[in-house]
Amino acid sequence: MIIDSQPDVRTQRMGCRLTAAGIMWTSLSLAAAILNCTGYYVPHWLRGSYHNAIDVSFGSFRRCNYPRLTNEGKLEIVIECGRYRTFADIPSLSWQITTILMGMGCLLMASGGIVYPYGWTSPEVRDACGGHSDVYKLGI
Repeated sequence: MIIDSQPDVRTQRMGCRLTAAGIMWTSLSLAAAILNCTGYYVPHWLRGSYHNAIDVSFGSFRRCNYPRLTNEGKLEIVIECGRYRTFADIPSLSWQITTILMGMGCLLMASGGIVYPYGWTSPEVRDACGGHSDVYKLGI
């Protein structure tokens, strides 16, 4: 079978523009990534109160208004938000695992966003964009 390298049908260049669905998909993906990483950082996963007097909140990575044992052995409430002092201070094994997995997820999403534009030099993308695609150069 012989394939004619010069077909009679005229080819038309495809544009390199995102469709409305592509723009929506990109926007929602970016928003989801930002919200996911923000949710990892904020300490408001669980809310409650300590002795019905002081509001407390927890996340897998941070906490607000938490009890602490003083050097004199007394219990005091620290009125601030902050990270757990050590990894072992995270209240449970499941929260420790969650902290690791959420952190890895944030790193993977950021890595995917950074690596993705390097695929713009592939032959398929160049053919679709009329040879005008290239690696994204940040601010250059």
